[in-house]
Amino acid sequence: MCLFFGLSVEAEPGLFYPNPARYNLYYTLPEDEKGSKITLYSTDGREVLSEHLLNASGSIDISGLSAGMYIVEFKFLKRIIRDKVLVIN
Repeated sequence: MCLFFGLSVEAEPGLFYPNPARYNLYYTLPEDEKGSKITLYSTDGREVLSEHLLNASGSIDISGLSAGMYIVEFKFLKRIIRDKVLVIN
C-alpha cells in the first residue's frame, strides 16, 4: 500500500471478476463502500470507461472495449484500489 495525494492506493483480490473478462466485469464491494466510482484506463493512461457504483454488487458492460490489458480503479471515500484486468474478445 502507498499514499497518493492523501489517499491509500492498494490492490484488493476478489473485488472484481472474472479476469480475464469478455462482456461484463462483476464487482462486489464492502457494504460501507457503496457510492464508489469505477474507472478503466488503457495502458497508455486514457480513461476508457467510468461509472458510479450505487450498489454493493453488480456488473459493468465492457463489451465495447478492445481486447487488451486495462487498469481498473475503484475510488472510495478514503482509498483507491487499482488492479489490472485482461479484456478478451
